[in-house]
Order: sequence, then C-alpha cells, then structure tokens
Amino acid sequence: MHGTGDWSSSESAFQLAFYFKVGLGISRDDDQSAEWLEKSGKSQTDLEVEINRIKGIDGIFFESKSIPIDLVNFADEYRQSGILMDAEKVYDITSGNMECLFGSSHPIVVRLRLTLTEILKALGHLHEAETLLLNMVDIYEKSLGTNNKNMIAAQSNLGSVYIDQGQWRKAEQLQLKVLEKCRRTLGEEDRITLISMTNLGVTYWNQGQWKKAEELQVQELEILRKIRGPEHRSTLTTMNNLASNYERQGRLKEAEKLKSQILEISSRVFGKEDPHTLAIMGNLANNFRLQKRWRESENLEVQVLEARKRDFGTGHPITLKSMGNLASTYAMQGRFSEAEKLEIYVAQTAIRQLGSEHPDALTARNNLAHTLKGQGRAKEAIVMMSEVARLREKVLGREHPETARSTRNLEAWRATL
Repeated sequence: MHGTGDWSSSESAFQLAFYFKVGLGISRDDDQSAEWLEKSGKSQTDLEVEINRIKGIDGIFFESKSIPIDLVNFADEYRQSGILMDAEKVYDITSGNMECLFGSSHPIVVRLRLTLTEILKALGHLHEAETLLLNMVDIYEKSLGTNNKNMIAAQSNLGSVYIDQGQWRKAEQLQLKVLEKCRRTLGEEDRITLISMTNLGVTYWNQGQWKKAEELQVQELEILRKIRGPEHRSTLTTMNNLASNYERQGRLKEAEKLKSQILEISSRVFGKEDPHTLAIMGNLANNFRLQKRWRESENLEVQVLEARKRDFGTGHPITLKSMGNLASTYAMQGRFSEAEKLEIYVAQTAIRQLGSEHPDALTARNNLAHTLKGQGRAKEAIVMMSEVARLREKVLGREHPETARSTRNLEAWRATL
C-alpha cells in the first residue's frame, strides 16, 4: 500500500467495512454493520473515527468512478476475511470501472477479473466463473494473442474451474495445452507454469492417476527447491500435495513422515501459530485419522481449531472447516453426539453465510446426515441426504463425483429401511 498507512491483514474485515461504507457508497443495514463490528472487535466510535481518517487520505477519491489503484492490492485480504459476497461486489464494480477507463486487456483489469473468478469459485458460483473466464479467453485471444501471459493465466484459471466442476477429462485436455504453452513461452520456473503443474497434478489425482500426479509433483518440487529454497511456503505446499498423493495410494507411513517434516520446517521458520503451519498441522491430523490413530488426530485438530477461533472467530469459513474435521474424527470413534453438535453449528453457519447451495454448506449437511445415520436415525438421515443429493445435482451436475457419492449413499440407506 502506498500513502494509506499500515492496514494489517488481521483487521481486513474492518477495513472492508470502511471501504464499502465510504468508498462505494453501498447502503448497509444495521445487522450487517453489527456483524462487521463483531468481526473486527471494534466499537461504533472506532468505525466513525476510521471513516474520518480515510476521508482525509490523499489520493483516495470516493466520489470518482475510478477506484484507487492501491485498493486493488486488497485481493488476498478480501478472501482471507471471509466476507466473500462483499468481496465479489467490490471486484465486480472495481473491474467494471477500470475496464471503462483502461480497456478490457489492461493488466490491472486482467488482475481484477482473475481475482473475481477466484472469489466466484470460493462462493461456489462455478457456472458464473466459467462464463466469465470463457469470455476473458475469447477477448484476450483476439486482443493479446494465444501466447500472452494474461491469456495463459485466464486459461489456467478456467482449467481449475473444470476441476471444481468435476469435469476431469475436460480439465486435463485444457491443462495439458496450457502447461505445454507455459513451458514453451514462459519457462519452467514461471509462476503460472508452476500453478499449471499443480492444477494438472490435481486433475490426475482426482482421476486416480496417482503415478502421473506424483511424477508431476516431484518435478514441481525440484523446481521450487531450486528457485525458492527448501523452506519456502510454495515448496512446503507442494511437498504436502505429494504427501496427500501418497495417502491416496495407501502409502500412509511415507505420507506421515513427509508431513511431519513439513510441520517441523513450518513451525521453525514461520512459527507454530502461523496459518500455514496450522494448515499443515491439520493435514497431519488427517493422516492420523486415516491410520485410525484417533487420539493423535484429535489432539492436533483441537489445537488447530482453538487457534482458528482465536484468529478468525467461530463463524469464519476456515474455522468451520477445522470444526468439521474434528467432528469427523469424533464420528469415526463413534462419538456421534459430540460430532452432531459441531456439525449442526457448521451447517447452520455455512448456510447463513454462504447460502444453502454452496458446496461447503452441502458438505456440512452431508457429514451431518452420516452422523444421524450412525446414531440409528435413518429416516432423518435420508431426508437430509435427499436434499444434499438434489442440490448437488443442481449445483455441480449429475456426473460430479460428490453428486454420485450422495446418490449412492441415499440409495443404500433407503434399501435398508
């Protein structure tokens, strides 16, 4: 940020409130204002003081149709804040205004549009993300050429949308073309090339092509160790992806060894409370769960959940995922009452914040249905799973693996009545 002071990411939700209230002039009701204040831990007086401070900052023109360039740099903070629906509106309005000023192919506009597609994906609006990216690819191909970096980035994002939609073959075909183009025009060490390698690896993984995924992940890991070092966050993330691949192949001890190594490095380099370290800790807990080492899994998950609550609050999507993981460990031990309590909270909060059709909300209800079934409450479980299967078919399509899994479970449960 230039000329705006130090706006720390820990207060990103609060800053978003300021930006909306002052910057875009979008009216908000009292409930939403109260939610912002609760998230930030600030008072109404704090809010008014900060609004007045922001109004006095040079270079921020709230009455202009132009949105200040500095505020473009809030991309990560918007997503980390968990206020995704607000973030979508910011990026939609901002990119539209910038497009009017600079044209659709300007680097700032491209960056805003690409970030908007990531937010749409996070909201579960996969069709909207796909439509926007197809339009971007069409425009950039004509104006920038097929080998332009921004064009390639849009295609790479489109491939990741196909992954989320469960269109594995379609994703693979596009990603192979993108990766070949990246290697030829950008080089092996370019950021977009590395992202493309990751996405293709995920696609292989989801198709059960473990060895192809492993080969690609090993290549990516070697490049990252060379250009960013063995302790860089990107290197550790790729190591974790490789470890997860081992798990899918049933190589649990190899995965445990690698994940333990990653956790040691991250704890030492970034600290035990760092979000990256906590994510790795959760991944190791998942490994213990797969090995049926319930207590070890539970101990790590409780640590992660408490840290998430402290850093983000109980209703943040990151916290809800940690809560869902702990509930799964409870359920696998037969501790269904403890699991149900957590899963009800996760499902209700996800529905309230993201909508009943969001993939995360559907996953939460799917897990709750399994817990009800485990308690012998088959009729309640079937009613809930019926709704999950119906909505997954609507949102993800009939052929999506999650839809198919819900449908199979529903049919099996009905057969036992």
